[in-house]
Amino acid sequence: MKIAHENPLECVNTNIGGTINVLESARLIHTDNNYPWVIFGSSREVYGESPILPVNESSTRKAINVYGVSKLSGEELCKIYSDNYGLKVRVLRFSNVYTGKNDHLDRVIPKFILQAFNEVDLIINGTGEEIFDFTYIDDTIQGIWGCIQEIESNTHLFDDFNISTGVPISLKQLADTIIKKTRSKSIVEFTKPRSYDVNKFYADPSKAIKILGFQPKITLDEGIDLSVAELKKKSS
Repeated sequence: MKIAHENPLECVNTNIGGTINVLESARLIHTDNNYPWVIFGSSREVYGESPILPVNESSTRKAINVYGVSKLSGEELCKIYSDNYGLKVRVLRFSNVYTGKNDHLDRVIPKFILQAFNEVDLIINGTGEEIFDFTYIDDTIQGIWGCIQEIESNTHLFDDFNISTGVPISLKQLADTIIKKTRSKSIVEFTKPRSYDVNKFYADPSKAIKILGFQPKITLDEGIDLSVAELKKKSS
């Protein structure tokens, strides 16, 4: 999120430009005998700061940062290409996907784990009461695979799904859990919140569970253990 905020033009060119390139390529090869489909990886950021939680697919989408706007624009392009050109599209909104050594290490869970290993204080931009749901990578992949099976077997053109656990945790609880699991002497510190961050979010995954067969199995506690084990090997 920070990278997108600091490089807004690159974010827009990549996310919107890249999306239209994929959609246009699919449109150009679409014929009566060839039916390409597109799965668009979107983000919880399209919802912005929703007043009602958990959000569902009918909730208002009102992004508050450039990354969210770029993803929301991508979703709208997907809908237009589906409505106007008969392209089969699914939108998957991911929610704080995480893992260990193969994650972007500046994302909150691997970042906190590495800071804890190094006895560095864990910094939260805000009060610590910010809440989110986190989805382990294996569960996210299972949701994508379910979507592939669904889009290949159904004829309707457009649909959208939240790929999330629907189980929220505060950033302070998350940081405390990681410190405890790593047996670190780090402490949690708080700094000024960032204007472009959503403060509270978690999503209802029931539609994906019903239609895609999505079944998030890895609890956050288990996922943190897996990530700690991976990153411990990486840092040793």
